[in-house]
Amino acid sequence: MTFQCDGEQKCEAGNMAIVEIQVKSNPYKKLEVDSSTTPLCVKKDPTEVLDPLKKCYRFSAASNGVDTFEHFVCAREAHYQSDPSLQRNGAWLIADGVRQNGVDYSYWSGSFAGDTYTRKLEIVDAVQVSAPSSTGGCNCTKTVCKVSISGGSNSEIHQSEHDEPCSDITVKVGCDGCPEGSHKCTHNKYPGYCCVPCKEVGNRLKNIASKVRS
Repeated sequence: MTFQCDGEQKCEAGNMAIVEIQVKSNPYKKLEVDSSTTPLCVKKDPTEVLDPLKKCYRFSAASNGVDTFEHFVCAREAHYQSDPSLQRNGAWLIADGVRQNGVDYSYWSGSFAGDTYTRKLEIVDAVQVSAPSSTGGCNCTKTVCKVSISGGSNSEIHQSEHDEPCSDITVKVGCDGCPEGSHKCTHNKYPGYCCVPCKEVGNRLKNIASKVRS
């Protein structure tokens, strides 16, 4: 099977790979991939997924028992917020702390001039329009960073989703059995080599040099 990669190709066929995934520079996962699985294809994609913490809320306003207005919104929390400055015991529609539909959109409650106004807030499974005036919608999703790593046989090696943006996700791949940023040296003990962290060793040498100069 021909190797196909629509992301970033890492390592040559026959290389042993060390993969390190970091989230905001913090270790998340380390993988060792044997030589029969390389090369690798690494992808980071912003992806829309369902947000399990959000619900579809329906605000509704009725006049004499008949729904006249409704507003749908996907949120973690929703409520009415009374305001004495509003007419007819009006209340703002609030979802996740955000007032809905601007500064002139409120629902009434009470009896005025022979008419009775009521308002309701409920959680619904989906948007079903039932009032003459209907606004909003319920797209209960969030954007995650999807990390996918596949091997030379186009087989899936790793897949994870992160709430952080893809710019905060780092995937490092070392292709000679050592992590990225390391140098492979021969060693007389198993497995016959060791991995020297180049940056760490370089910093040590700089410190030694500065001490010698002083």
